[in-house]
Amino acid sequence: MKMKKYISTLLLLFSIHAYAGDKIAFQNWAVEAGAQTIEAYTANESQSSMGLFCGGNQCSFYLNSNTNCQPGTKYHVLINSAAVSTSIAMKCTQVGGRYFQILEPFDVVLNAIKSGDIIGFAMAAGPGQFVIARFSLIGASEAISLAI
Repeated sequence: MKMKKYISTLLLLFSIHAYAGDKIAFQNWAVEAGAQTIEAYTANESQSSMGLFCGGNQCSFYLNSNTNCQPGTKYHVLINSAAVSTSIAMKCTQVGGRYFQILEPFDVVLNAIKSGDIIGFAMAAGPGQFVIARFSLIGASEAISLAI
């Protein structure tokens, strides 16, 4: 069974390189490949998104919660899943007109995604206020494995 899954993943990987720009769904997650990049991501009902973006030899997990932040500034976020419940750092990065928070450390986020059906983030939004973002993890393992 493992060999069958391995072969199907390899075939899928080759098809992504052959058809860069195509979108492949893994339940609630998707993978899109560009000429030099690959991204695995999901979105929630409030149009926030989280995912993994890889370019060159580097991959980063990100959160796009539709909140403005100051580019270059580091913030703290609480992350909770079936496997992990902790505080991590996020660095605000502006790409075009959108703000993304790069989540660090990479290994903590990767471990948080490995089990369970949902992951949640709590971010400070002002004095006594928090923004909560939840995302499905159904399909995440396959999508992220392919992207990495």
